[in-house]
Amino acid sequence: MQAVVGGAFAFLMTAFFVYDIFVQQRNIKVMAVAAKTNEIVASLFPEAVRGRLFEDTVKARSSKKNKMSSGANDNGDTMIKKFLTGDGELDNEVDEAEDFMYKSRPIADLYPETTIMFADIAGFTAWSSSRDPAQVSYS
Repeated sequence: MQAVVGGAFAFLMTAFFVYDIFVQQRNIKVMAVAAKTNEIVASLFPEAVRGRLFEDTVKARSSKKNKMSSGANDNGDTMIKKFLTGDGELDNEVDEAEDFMYKSRPIADLYPETTIMFADIAGFTAWSSSRDPAQVSYS
């Protein structure tokens, strides 16, 4: 009997350690992807814009957590009824998504004395399509 209990204990300990190793490897991969994503965002946006994006993301996540925690006090029947009847926050999420552009503050700075010009060179598409990319970029 003691051998069976000891064997079961050894098996469970081995399974736990193998699982722990897999979880650690997964966390390392997730952190590597997060670091790459952060580097991409850092290279794409100026520091001020990047800061505003991260700030807005943190605020959105915290408000979502607050909404979820306040809904957690309801009993399960009330939450299911709200979901099935459409009286819950799910309908409001669609409206919030539509109005998101108007409710959020802009992430770019305003430069009222700036002019942006978009131009097209006549015949450039036809000319560039018959040449190698290296020829087009150095011309």
